[in-house]
Amino acid sequence: MAVINEKVRALNEKVNVLKKGLEEAETKKEKVEAEANMCLAKLSSAETLVNGLSGENKRWGENVAKLQNSTQSIIGDVLLASSFVSYIGAFTASFRLNLWANTWIPDIHNRKIPITNDIDPL
Repeated sequence: MAVINEKVRALNEKVNVLKKGLEEAETKKEKVEAEANMCLAKLSSAETLVNGLSGENKRWGENVAKLQNSTQSIIGDVLLASSFVSYIGAFTASFRLNLWANTWIPDIHNRKIPITNDIDPL
């Protein structure tokens, strides 16, 4: 009977060692899974950021193009606006419209002064 008890004790010790190893492995597995989930969350955030920045790059490019165009036409735009305020602001609407649309705009175009297309000084 002592021999059997010794074998049972030895087997119980092996079982306890294996249980302890299993618990350690499960703890390590959970830690690795948590790290993997954290990395996936960071990757998702990074993808969102990169996609957002690529959209911003497109918008910034469009703004640069608009600004370059507006720097070309600002001379004519300012000429028309300042002329409007200085000379014809006090007249009737129909007179103002006739003067700037039919006289000043064609003159600006004839002199090849850059101006925004379809500009309205109002």
